[in-house]
Formats: sequence, structure tokens, C-alpha cells
Amino acid sequence: MTNAKPQEIAGTTGVVYIATIHSTTNGPRCGLKDQMTSKTLFRATLTASLLAGALPATAGPSMSTSLQATTLDLGECLKRGEAIMREAGLTRNLQVQQLSVSGEQGEYTASVRCVPGKDVVLFVVAGPRPDRASRFMADLRGRF
Repeated sequence: MTNAKPQEIAGTTGVVYIATIHSTTNGPRCGLKDQMTSKTLFRATLTASLLAGALPATAGPSMSTSLQATTLDLGECLKRGEAIMREAGLTRNLQVQQLSVSGEQGEYTASVRCVPGKDVVLFVVAGPRPDRASRFMADLRGRF
């Protein structure tokens, strides 16, 4: 049987564990340091740390979408969409297009799309944290 006492090396995106293994039998102690020189152990630790830092921090952006009924015509819908984007602070790269209004704040991007003839408006918010994307979504819907 072996016992492991991990040493923790913190990276920017993960933690690497290096175990010191030794025998619990009555024979001579045979540990990781007996098998590797300090220089080799240092190289292995450095390589593992660099690899952990190279891994992506997140799987990707989260996206929140929602539909809401509206009685506004296309022009009024686009005006309201622009106004709520400004009210919510999504003003960086604010654009009003034929059917939609989009804007950004920090790492979050939002779009309000008016669907003429269907009496609905579509809200889309994307960003790194699902909880914050959902809050932006609720804010936009509440303001519309």
C-alpha cells in the first residue's frame, strides 16, 4: 500500500498535484525523490504548471434567450429596443439595424430583435457567466 501527500502548485487556470509516494512495507523506503533527481522533479513540476496554465479557463460563453409578445410596429419596436439597451448600459458598439438593435457592456453582448408580422420580440444575451447573462436578460425584458 502507498500513501500520497500531495504538494499543491497553483496555476492561473488550475491546480497541479504532485504526489510523494513511499512504501509502507517493512522494506527500505522508496520515494519519488529516490527515483528522480531534484532537477528532474523541478522540470516535471514546471512543465505541469505551464500545461495547466495553457488550458482554457472556461468552456465558452453562455447565452440567454427569450421571446416576449409585443403590439408595437417595427419602427416603435426598434426605438424601444435602442432605449432599453441604453438604459441597461449596453452602449458600446450600439447598432440599430433593419430588424434588431445590439450593444455591448464589458464581456457581454445583447441583441433585441423585432419580428414584424409575428408580434414578438426576441432577446439574446451572451457572455462568460450564465448568472450575469440571465440578469441582463431579465433587465432587458423588464424594461421593454
